Amino acid sequence: TPELVSILNSEGAFFDICTNGEIDVINKYAIAPERCIHTHPIKRDSDIRYSLDYGISIFVCDNEDELLKFVPYKDKCSILIRMSIQNPGCLVNLSHKFGVAPEKAWNLISKAHSLGLDVLGISFHAGSQNENSLKYIEALEYCRDICRKAVLRGINIRVIDIGGGFPINYISPVIPIEQFCSPIMEYLERYFSSY
Repeated sequence: TPELVSILNSEGAFFDICTNGEIDVINKYAIAPERCIHTHPIKRDSDIRYSLDYGISIFVCDNEDELLKFVPYKDKCSILIRMSIQNPGCLVNLSHKFGVAPEKAWNLISKAHSLGLDVLGISFHAGSQNENSLKYIEALEYCRDICRKAVLRGINIRVIDIGGGFPINYISPVIPIEQFCSPIMEYLERYFSSY
């Protein structure tokens, strides 16, 4: 919705882009491409070029076929590997459709690196209206293990994108966001303060 984009833009928000049409909307508001990432898991070559032409250079991938599409553009983009976090307790479990299984995420990162792609980091989404903050900790544990392996291979992981899904008073009351995020923030501070 253009009105919401305008408000978010005025607040300095960053944007998750999935389509060329969404790029057209952010272009209308002159939102800097550095404030956007392209998160659709399947992209046509024309989608990649449209994003790059706008200046969006960070893309999410969750399979090897998708990685291969970026090889011709490897000097112009960075990749986030999307990891699947199963969460039957959330309202919408996006990991049924998107993401590589955690035990296969390292192999995909290693493959991307061997293709000469810049692996910026790891992305995950714990599910929409997720009321269990420990699901984020579970995902971050996988990320931590991957980061240790990456250091040994000389892969410079710089971003851990924890997605969204934070609960709000929607269908039923939920705990305040500060309380919900407290264990997540403590974990991030302890193990990911440099990211």
